[in-house]
Amino acid sequence: MKKKRAFTLLEVMLSMVITGIIMAAMVSAMRVCGDGLTDGTVVATTASQTDRAIQMITQDLASATSITQSTATSVTMVVPPRNGDTTSETICYSWGGTAGNSLTRTYNGGAAATVVPNVYQFQLTYLRKTLTPGT
Repeated sequence: MKKKRAFTLLEVMLSMVITGIIMAAMVSAMRVCGDGLTDGTVVATTASQTDRAIQMITQDLASATSITQSTATSVTMVVPPRNGDTTSETICYSWGGTAGNSLTRTYNGGAAATVVPNVYQFQLTYLRKTLTPGT
């Protein structure tokens, strides 16, 4: 009569321990790889905030009747009335000039509102052109 072959309890236990060690190593490697990747939501959020800031500045500049201050890191402009009265509004975009400062927007001298936090580079350049009425 032929003897049936089977695994002993020792062999089963040993294979479980080895499998556990391999699984732990794989989990550890996955965590290290995951920590090294850039979080896609952070990149998307930053790009969205930057795009929104560019649109805001562009729209405000397009409707500006005059620019009262212009430096490499800030611009102050006067725009037509927006709140229902007949008084022009003053808008200022400003960056502190140091990496990590926020780009802020001040409306009619009120509190500065953060447009984009943690800005590392921001520079405005100007093409100056004087227009006379009727041109």
